[in-house]
Amino acid sequence: MNRFTANVKAIENHEIVKHIILEIDGTILKTIISKVPAWVAEGESVSVAFRELSVCIGTSCEGKVSIENRLSAVLETHRSKNSLTELVLRSRIGTVVALMTEDSFHELELKDGDELIMMLRGIDITLEPHFGRLDKAMGMKVAN
Repeated sequence: MNRFTANVKAIENHEIVKHIILEIDGTILKTIISKVPAWVAEGESVSVAFRELSVCIGTSCEGKVSIENRLSAVLETHRSKNSLTELVLRSRIGTVVALMTEDSFHELELKDGDELIMMLRGIDITLEPHFGRLDKAMGMKVAN
C-alpha cells in the first residue's frame, strides 16, 4: 500500500460525487468519493493511500485518457516474480510502488532509469484521518 500525507486544498460538491483536491509537495491529486467524511476539511492534513495495482504506467500520455491524476516518475528499480513485476518509482509525491504483469512490463520495454507517466484514478485513492507522528512512524511523507 502506498501511503502519504496531503493537505486538503478544496472540496468540490457535484450532484452525484464529491471531489477532494489534495496537495502533496506542490503536486495536486484529485479524489472522487460519494460522501465527504465529517473529519475532512479544507486546509487540514489527511492520510492518503492507494494500492500498488491501482497505479497505471505509460511511457507517454499523448491522447485523451479518463484517468484524473497523471504524474511524471522515474523507474528506480524493478523485480519480477511469478508473472508480476514490482516497480519502484520516484515522483514529486515521493516513492511509489506499482505492480503490473510481467508481460506488460516487457511490452512497454521498460528499464531502470526510464521516465514514465504514472496515472492514478481518483476513485482508487482512499483517505484516512491524519495522526501526525503516527503517520511519520508508518513511513508516510508529510506535506507542508
